[in-house]
Amino acid sequence: MEEEILIILAGDNHRRCEPMTDLLKMYPDAALFLHIGDSEQSAAELAGWICAAGNNDYDPGFPLEQVIQAGAHRILLVHGDRLIYRGGYTALAAAGMEHGCDIVCFGHTHRYADKTVSGIRLLNPGSLSYNRDGSGTGYMEIRIHGNDIRATRKYM
Repeated sequence: MEEEILIILAGDNHRRCEPMTDLLKMYPDAALFLHIGDSEQSAAELAGWICAAGNNDYDPGFPLEQVIQAGAHRILLVHGDRLIYRGGYTALAAAGMEHGCDIVCFGHTHRYADKTVSGIRLLNPGSLSYNRDGSGTGYMEIRIHGNDIRATRKYM
């Protein structure tokens, strides 16, 4: 029997350090902590997190994108600013396909999103500093059990 994989997805915290450490403490059983960029923190400050560089990140320890294996799924972790400006959700899905991923985790927009485009699941947790749609700040719980992917919006 396959075990459930719990992933915490967060980002766009823009120097708000406490939510990042709080999430590590809140989810001691999480398999992965993924950060979609714009932390404005150093890689050392985000120990425990797998990070992609955002357009406001300057630590060379953050790559522009990363591919992570989670069970049978491949996740493309990217801030997404370059892709969003190039073609929105379609460009994000195309990048996922190029990397052989079925999930793309992205940020930049400061808006929560959970969409499927061309068979690629696109997940944006919103922002831990401020959401541009007026909603509360938050993050996302992703639970993977086999082919079942459940994403839940959570507020801080």
